[in-house]
Amino acid sequence: MNSADRIRQFVADRGWQRYHSRQRSLALAICSEAGELAALYRWNESPDPDRVADEVADIAIFCISLCNRLNLDLEQCIAEKMDENESREWPELSGGRVSLPID
Repeated sequence: MNSADRIRQFVADRGWQRYHSRQRSLALAICSEAGELAALYRWNESPDPDRVADEVADIAIFCISLCNRLNLDLEQCIAEKMDENESREWPELSGGRVSLPID
């Protein structure tokens, strides 16, 4: 079972669909978890790697949950974004000039 299916099943097994059905709630959960990751680094340049891994996993789980909700293929989203990024002329590679707007 892949991660998306495993997360979908985990949510269903616990009856959490009502919490994972609103896009806004999932987006805010991603922000919240990112805040917890940032907090690990707030006063510590080298936080416990296990705690960092836990927060990174929480972020990924909510990102996958949002993709599940929106019927998005995360791998495809990443591939398309990487194609877009690779086609850009980044300032550090172009002597400070930017020919494409940076989002």
